[in-house]
Amino acid sequence: MNNDTANGRNRFMMANAIYLTALGIIGCLSIGTYVLNDSIAQRQRDTARVVNIAGRQRMLSQRIAMLALDISRQDNMQRHGELEIMVKRYADEIESGNNLLKYGSEEKTVSQRNTLADYGVTNAEHATIDEHIRTYFQEARLLLDTPVNQRVRSPHLELLLSQARGPLLSDLDATVTRIQEHSEASVAFLRRVMLGTVALIIATLFAEALFIFRPLFKKLKTAQDALLEAATTDPLTGSMNRRWLMDAARFEFARSRRYNQPFSTIILDIDEFKTINDTWGHSTGDEAITALAKIISTTIRSSDLFGRLGGDEFAVILPQTNI
Repeated sequence: MNNDTANGRNRFMMANAIYLTALGIIGCLSIGTYVLNDSIAQRQRDTARVVNIAGRQRMLSQRIAMLALDISRQDNMQRHGELEIMVKRYADEIESGNNLLKYGSEEKTVSQRNTLADYGVTNAEHATIDEHIRTYFQEARLLLDTPVNQRVRSPHLELLLSQARGPLLSDLDATVTRIQEHSEASVAFLRRVMLGTVALIIATLFAEALFIFRPLFKKLKTAQDALLEAATTDPLTGSMNRRWLMDAARFEFARSRRYNQPFSTIILDIDEFKTINDTWGHSTGDEAITALAKIISTTIRSSDLFGRLGGDEFAVILPQTNI
């Protein structure tokens, strides 16, 4: 009995440990899923900022080219000062944006991990963009230094427009495309990892249900059935015990009165049972009790109820049966 108790306790502790381990795994995977979701959202926000800056670079380069054309027109002399200020401001903004994409700035919500290098733009490619931007700025400044009446035929204007239409625009377009493609690939990878994590959570739950809860419930059901049998059955004869038999008798008696039907009860014992015990021993007395119980249980109808009141005394409840 002590060994059975110890084994049962060990099995319970092992099942509890496995359950807690599975619960811990599910908790860790759930936290990991949250972190991945947050990473995906953060990555998309960061990409939106970088794409916005890179896209604005492209827009400003074209705007500077359009302003340069306006500046070169002599019929627009009264606005030359205002246009020149706008060109310088846009040029400074392009340069600032280029440095922001190259080095990052926490104050501008672009960290070092969100620079162009993080999106797959190599140092050589960024050096080419830098060179084109410097050339573009140089031509813009030289154009502004050119006398107003000479700007329309200035080679600096032609070079500026050529840069805006060609190398600089192509570089900025390629940069925006590269950022978007790299970000989409990164987000797709994170989503695959998240789906794998969710699948692992489902697999863990399934394994937990199959290997922990299912056997546990089966054991609980078996234990419950055993307890119910112990509470309702006489251990020696397998018939109803006294308590269960009396409850059944009260129920059948109440039903017979409700529907005005006959109800009978047989109470019997073994004659000279004490003599059997004294002469041949209690084990023989138990055999006599068992034999009588078997005879009664195989003789009565399926609708009748049979149980042991105690010792050698038995009772048979006969619903819908007159005397």
